[in-house]
Amino acid sequence: MRQYMLDALTVEEILKSHNLKIAKITKFPGSGQRQVFDVKFIDGKTSILKFIEITPYESIETQMENSHYGRPIEELEFEKLKEQEIERNSKRIKREIQASKEVSIFPKFEIFDDLQKYQFEQIIFLYYFEEKVDGIPLKHSDFYSSSMVLSINDVLDFVRRMLILIKVMHNSPRKYVHRDITPANILVDASNTFHLIDAGLVKSREDETITRHESAIGTKRYRAAEQERIIEDYDWDFRTDIFSVGLIAIELFLHEVKQFQDDELRDLHEILNIWLKKDDSYRSRRVFSKIIVKLSNSKRVKRSNSIDGLINEIDQILGGEE
Repeated sequence: MRQYMLDALTVEEILKSHNLKIAKITKFPGSGQRQVFDVKFIDGKTSILKFIEITPYESIETQMENSHYGRPIEELEFEKLKEQEIERNSKRIKREIQASKEVSIFPKFEIFDDLQKYQFEQIIFLYYFEEKVDGIPLKHSDFYSSSMVLSINDVLDFVRRMLILIKVMHNSPRKYVHRDITPANILVDASNTFHLIDAGLVKSREDETITRHESAIGTKRYRAAEQERIIEDYDWDFRTDIFSVGLIAIELFLHEVKQFQDDELRDLHEILNIWLKKDDSYRSRRVFSKIIVKLSNSKRVKRSNSIDGLINEIDQILGGEE
């Protein structure tokens, strides 16, 4: 079965069923199971509408194969398989909504009190409204652009602000970990404030292990070593998220590494050589050894075990302390 693409007209009809009065619907480029729309209401309010497909394709394909080549699955068994697959497919989005309600830095769930369901024949979507955060992805911002020459202080300020966002997640009751911090998932607004978005992979220490077919989690370029494989008893914590921040900081300071392969970006020995060619001062060396290495060491146990410790180190460097 091919992915079912929603259009603005269909979305408008869905929203009319909720008695919502719409002025304009704009579709954003799709991403995986998600289809995202910018919705402007008659009263001028705007919100982000997200549809996440949870269609039980595996169960449907299994039923079809058995119908052609063997004994069809009994109806009750087929319905049970579908229910189980739908539940698996729904877990990430339910977890994301829970996080948005508990963690202040995430865009807020709004308009509906709960997730809504849309079904067209065998195609099933969950959908919800999310607070619109004005801004552009860091990836497309001037701050990330190769034309911008950033100083050590600029990079330290970026890292410090990202650590504060990660600290908010970590200090929440469930100690959330984003697991997909990338230049595409950091928004920069008009006041140059950074926002974390797209918490689809967010996980808390209390979460059950989610069955998945792929062994890796997150965006390949920025994911930590512990995200490369299934670890059933892994105690997720902030050290996974700070790894990504360190790699992004390297890209901000050394624009040429954006062209590097993923493994090359992780080679801190080679990155240090390039770093020192740009700035070989004592202060620059200190930033690399005390901040970058403590963020993005490939071995989780060698990363910093204290967000406050990293922030304090940054403050000392910014304050000129030796």
